[in-house]
Amino acid sequence: MKIVLLGLEFANPNLGCQALAYSFTEIVEKAAKSNNIDCEYLSLGFHQFDPIKIQNSNSRIICKKINYKSLKFWRSLKKDFKNSDLIVDFTGGDSFSDIYGNKRFRLATLVKYFAVKSKTPMLLGPQTYGPYNSKLNRKFAGYIIKRAKWVFARDLASAKLAKEISGRDIDVSVDVAFSLPYKKAELDKTDKIRIGINISGFLWEGGYANINNPIKVDYKKYCFQVLE
Repeated sequence: MKIVLLGLEFANPNLGCQALAYSFTEIVEKAAKSNNIDCEYLSLGFHQFDPIKIQNSNSRIICKKINYKSLKFWRSLKKDFKNSDLIVDFTGGDSFSDIYGNKRFRLATLVKYFAVKSKTPMLLGPQTYGPYNSKLNRKFAGYIIKRAKWVFARDLASAKLAKEISGRDIDVSVDVAFSLPYKKAELDKTDKIRIGINISGFLWEGGYANINNPIKVDYKKYCFQVLE
């Protein structure tokens, strides 16, 4: 079974994006194994890596680098979509929005447009939809959501927005990153209570300057106050 992955990158320096990619393929592999199906994944992204053989499986992952400026890329993209059995899109979990700029949103959504036009079933995995500051972007997003075969949101607020702009019901599911496979580590015994705090590197660095202002507080100060 040939599956094209969009917005799921295995070599992205953003570990949250990697978590989505490995978690989702783990879910698919379990389902495929129970039905005696071998999968071949094509991951479209901006970070190149050598083909990966999935552990305890005959499936493998191939990466193709996105090059929006290349006509050859767009031609091969249409062919990849047409020759696949399923197209899965996660948009990095939170990037199906124009908060990162119009150019980034429209180019990524153009790829989705080619996907829905290929007639290959497309799944929009559990992700955030919006916000959309532009009416044109809102309309473009609604077009894609309406024409995908399956649509999942990972929160109620964006599920509501996705329904408003597409006119269809949206399924809500937990973020697939929670299914990330891991090996349990044995820690040294202690009487102290262990507390893990997940600090956002994105917010720590201040978000994307001049594009969006994610929060209204001093995030670094906030984190230290939480620790205190």
